[in-house]
Amino acid sequence: MQRLNIILIFLLLQSCSGNSQTKEIQKKTEIGSQYSIRMIGEKLLVKSPDSAIIYNNSSLIRNADLFTTYFYRGISKNDFFLVYQNNASTTKTQSTFHLFVNEKDLFLISKEQVDLNADGIFIVKNYIIPVKVTNMDYETMDEKIFFTNQKNSFLSKQKLKNNIFFQNKNAFEILFNYKADDFFMDYPVNTFKIGTLNLLDIKNSNDIAYYLEEAKIYDEAIFILKSIIKKEPTRTVAYLNLADSYWAINKKDLAKENYKKYVELMKSQNKDLKKIPKQVWERIK
Repeated sequence: MQRLNIILIFLLLQSCSGNSQTKEIQKKTEIGSQYSIRMIGEKLLVKSPDSAIIYNNSSLIRNADLFTTYFYRGISKNDFFLVYQNNASTTKTQSTFHLFVNEKDLFLISKEQVDLNADGIFIVKNYIIPVKVTNMDYETMDEKIFFTNQKNSFLSKQKLKNNIFFQNKNAFEILFNYKADDFFMDYPVNTFKIGTLNLLDIKNSNDIAYYLEEAKIYDEAIFILKSIIKKEPTRTVAYLNLADSYWAINKKDLAKENYKKYVELMKSQNKDLKKIPKQVWERIK
């Protein structure tokens, strides 16, 4: 009888272990009515109101002893984050892929790497021109976005800095007060709400904002565009992009204000007014 009980306990534990991955994913999936992520057997289903993308390769979900996958809702309605966490004994690592749905395909727009050890924390993020990753496995997706920038040293535990690149070229950095351990535990934190942006290259920063706007990740684009305008108040195209983003999220008063500034700069800089998009004139009436 005792032997039978041991066998039953063993089978129960095996059953719980087999379901742990799906339960963990469901627990971390808080996407809401507009967007959902769930497992169907060994397939990952990404579903929005008008589309569904299925990953056929289960290796996208990495849930080994020291490597776990988490899902987090994105900033807008059509994006989300895949976070891969590696809790090694000396250095803890988290890699985050930012993805979004466009019609019936899934696209990758950035990867962020966070390393934490006894000396401090290092954070780096690389944006790319969005690439379609529907049905790709983890290894293939990871090859689409890689870091060529070398880490010189870990940063102070009290003065954290997020190094931001576009296509592996300097764009900007985000400075914020956040303890290294807390940052790692709360990750992914919305650094666009708690940080201060320091522009390093306006063109690359503007390109990031442009592709974010194209991906309908408007809040993030707005944060960058406002910083660009603050540093370079006569950058005409930034006002147009900012106005378009505000209009998309139904902040029409702010949109009109920036459309008017865009038109004003086009005139004062003697630029071809025929290049002003038709919708600008319609929206500032």
